[in-house]
Amino acid sequence: MDIPCTQEKERGHGNDSLLAFRAIARSDVDELRVFSRHFRQRLCEFTPGNLYFWRDEFDNRMVIEDGLLYVRQHFRAAGVTAYCYPQGPEPERHAGVDRLLAHSRALGEPSLRLGNVSDGELELLRGRYAVLSARAERDWFDYLYDAAAFASMAGRRYAGQRNHINQFLRAFPDWRYEPFGPDNRADVRAFLETFYETRGAAGILREERVKLFEALDDPAAYSLSGGLIRGAGRVLALSAGERVGDTLFVHIEKADLSAPGAYPMMAREFVRRNAAPDTLFVNREEDAGVEGLRVSKLSYHPVKLLEKYTVELGRP
Repeated sequence: MDIPCTQEKERGHGNDSLLAFRAIARSDVDELRVFSRHFRQRLCEFTPGNLYFWRDEFDNRMVIEDGLLYVRQHFRAAGVTAYCYPQGPEPERHAGVDRLLAHSRALGEPSLRLGNVSDGELELLRGRYAVLSARAERDWFDYLYDAAAFASMAGRRYAGQRNHINQFLRAFPDWRYEPFGPDNRADVRAFLETFYETRGAAGILREERVKLFEALDDPAAYSLSGGLIRGAGRVLALSAGERVGDTLFVHIEKADLSAPGAYPMMAREFVRRNAAPDTLFVNREEDAGVEGLRVSKLSYHPVKLLEKYTVELGRP
């Protein structure tokens, strides 16, 4: 049940238990970065860049109260609205679930639906609340990799990736990596225009295209760093993401399918160029239930699949 924040007070008859959710704005990004310092779950949904990037697609809304960040999202495909587990310092953020229950009660909702709940958060919920249901969302589990292993791709288990990279190196001996910047922005836009024209830009890809072009013009708003690989006089691949804590998140990765080995080459080089000395993990996000994408992500040998659950809580 999606209730715009402008109507929540009216529906709740001015009840002070209601949280005043509002749309996420450009001016909120710095504050989202502050909350990311407390980020321990490493789930891609809660990075500052992702919350802002998908603000329209998922109608992301937020409110900060008593030092905690509350986020509400609407999933059009499923036709449901869910709240996120409160973000903030430990252990205070766990008490924020009580605040969400009060908000849900004031709206007359039959239960409190929480989305993108980590396995650790689910364990805490089960120890404190009446969990009516907990559904694992396998298509949306994040793939987490060891950053050092990913950057080196050494050993027998990465032989397949190295073979593809060697194909790329033979085909494009003049290749080079370039960080995104004013000098290559036009080339990046042209590459992306061709990419989306070739593969289509319907549904969520349409929104991805819009926000990606927006991010190129205002990278600070999205906390993004990224770069491209050029060879034979043209852009062959690009990638963008952000660092949060000990994890490098890969939000965007595109490559020219006619360039053999461009995808694994881009994947490796992005980590090599954008991981910090204290980066321990790489999160390459979910596979969305796409079989080919699942096979590819598994082939890079994740150290963990970050579980996500949709949880229904009853009232005490």
